[in-house]
Amino acid sequence: AILLMLTGYSEVAGKEISWQDNLLYARMVVLSTAFYGANVNMMKRHLNDVPSIATASFSFGMVSIPFLLYLLYAGEIDNILLEHPKGWESLGYLSILSILGSSFSTIVFYWLVQKTDALVASSVTYLMPIVACGWGIYQGEKIAGWQYLGLGVILVGVYLVNRKEKELK
Repeated sequence: AILLMLTGYSEVAGKEISWQDNLLYARMVVLSTAFYGANVNMMKRHLNDVPSIATASFSFGMVSIPFLLYLLYAGEIDNILLEHPKGWESLGYLSILSILGSSFSTIVFYWLVQKTDALVASSVTYLMPIVACGWGIYQGEKIAGWQYLGLGVILVGVYLVNRKEKELK
């Protein structure tokens, strides 16, 4: 992750991005990774008998309901939906993305955590960087050799952790 952060270059922005520019975002990635790991382990330990759809519904409700109330109170929904010509169309696409992308995948992920152990379930998410790189290349972004090297180091680390876990069992 440090290698990826230190060698960041954005072809889209057309300028070199220094490691200081990336530091705040790198901290967010590390923090979200820690929360993600805690989430998987707490799910397996405390909510293993709760249906995955109920767990996903609760977690999305805890985030979406306060956010929706904020948007209604702040008046942002009216401004965007009524004033922008593509407002309703955008809301429809966001709804499809949230239902099919986030909600469905979260339900399947929680089901996978229940059926296997937390390490196996969380290792599935290491495919995300590969998919993200594929989408980036498809969209015309340039990915440097150092970034591929960093991705490779991360994936080798994941492989070694999973191999060690299997040996311990």
